[in-house]
Amino acid sequence: MLTYLQIEGSTLKTEVLKFAAKTAAALPFWELWAWPMAKNFIAGPDLQKAKKRALRLSQKGYPLIFNYAGEHASDFKTAQTAYNANIELIEWLKKRKIRASISLKFSAFGLTPTDILKNLKSDQIELFIDILNRTLDAGIRTWMDAEHIDARRHYNFVLPILWRKRFENLGRVIQANAEDENWEGFIKDCARVPIPTRICKGAYRNDPGTISFETEYPKIILQYRYAARTLISHYVETEIATSDDVIIGSGHLPPFAHFAMLLGINVQKAKELKEIGEPPHIYFIFGPNWAGYLKRRVLENPEYLLLPFKSAQSGIEAY
Repeated sequence: MLTYLQIEGSTLKTEVLKFAAKTAAALPFWELWAWPMAKNFIAGPDLQKAKKRALRLSQKGYPLIFNYAGEHASDFKTAQTAYNANIELIEWLKKRKIRASISLKFSAFGLTPTDILKNLKSDQIELFIDILNRTLDAGIRTWMDAEHIDARRHYNFVLPILWRKRFENLGRVIQANAEDENWEGFIKDCARVPIPTRICKGAYRNDPGTISFETEYPKIILQYRYAARTLISHYVETEIATSDDVIIGSGHLPPFAHFAMLLGINVQKAKELKEIGEPPHIYFIFGPNWAGYLKRRVLENPEYLLLPFKSAQSGIEAY
């Protein structure tokens, strides 16, 4: 009887949190009221505010992955803003010499993989290529986020072209949350071109505007594990981006692979991994458009709504 009541209570709590998350996501003026929750996951609304937190986390022994929150540029001016923010970041990383990579989106420059392949939007492409040149010269790994699932074949065609031409610092991202009748064939194709690869569950679906995913968890895990096993068996540099204990397992990886986790998520597991010599790379979001990112995180896991009310630390000091 007690077990039944516990299950019923857990189900009710889950449904309440789901409703709360959907309601919160629909509310206006996120930037004004959501920061107490956001600061658990967001490095800062701009690079200046994020620098101090980045240095503290780096000093604790965690590599960082910087991502400017300014995606889906609709005009050149917005693309220029993203370009300027990333230039400032690159110059700062060169000066500080901390262990870090950056993560980019084609859409931050108003581009799609098809635009690159067909040489469309030459001004935006020039900005994008200049960022790649600068990170290459600085020895900074540059991950290209897989946001356009409907254009995934183009995405996985254009990256090898760039990688083979010059940009060996590029990294590819594979989302396990994907409908694919030939997932095994797709992963084997990826393994044949040994670009460093990040595997994540994935938050986008069908188009960049989607803010959550619904694929069944067992299928995500199955596809995730197959991708990790295949890439690692081919000695591809692999980033296992997850806070999921089921995927992390014992926490031990070969020397050419590592874990990555979102800032503020499963901090205890991050500390445990560091203690066994496997410090995860921490995904460090900064920039003025952090609200959209936070909405996706809350809709994926409504439990995040409770973090500001928990007594345990979940900020930088918790690491």
